[in-house]
Amino acid sequence: MGNRTIGPDPVRAVPGDNYFVTDINYDNETLTLVDVDIAIASQECPRASHNLTLGSLPLAYNSANVNLTFLFNCTTPVVGIHADSVAIISANFVAIGCLRSGDNQSYVFVNKSPEEVAALDKGLDCEDTEVAPVKRTNVTAGNVVEEFAGAMNEGFVLDWEKAKECGECEHSGGRCAVNEKEQLLCYCDDESIHNDGSFCERNKKIGLKVGIGNCFKTLSSTSLHSPLQFCATS
Repeated sequence: MGNRTIGPDPVRAVPGDNYFVTDINYDNETLTLVDVDIAIASQECPRASHNLTLGSLPLAYNSANVNLTFLFNCTTPVVGIHADSVAIISANFVAIGCLRSGDNQSYVFVNKSPEEVAALDKGLDCEDTEVAPVKRTNVTAGNVVEEFAGAMNEGFVLDWEKAKECGECEHSGGRCAVNEKEQLLCYCDDESIHNDGSFCERNKKIGLKVGIGNCFKTLSSTSLHSPLQFCATS
């Protein structure tokens, strides 16, 4: 089936956040998403404003991604940090010039663990910390300050083939969706909606595609929190 490039309308792909779905790869069963806030901001100096949380959504991180960790508005100069942890000793401190605020600096690192991030945040005395996934091929640890803007504008990849919770619903002939409480729902042809772990009565093996377009419109009218869903097709 190949790839499909999506238009410019944003989709609320995860609770609380809007993303442009820029590509759907049916062969690999992946989506490419770009944060709307990043896409409409300065192309040269985007600022991550929130973390990505999938919760119970039937999506998963793809191994093609790496995480960028941003430490914003840090008040302690690098020369003043007590090098009492491996995270600080091994860190490559290069400030993001375009995000400087007075004497305060902002930094970005690639694939730091939560423990490393906590040590860096404490040592630098930063105002805010955010994590943003990007494609691994678009950024390197040594040149992250120069590359992060382009990488964030290219987005990141999520899998949908790991949506185990939706599998039985789809194979029973239903459509899988998520409500505002992040509960999985199974929509059946007889207009019944199952949210208790049960599924549709008929047992017809069906194909899988991502529901953007008609499904998006249908789910928007039912006040679901996440219009991005999985739709059954014959």
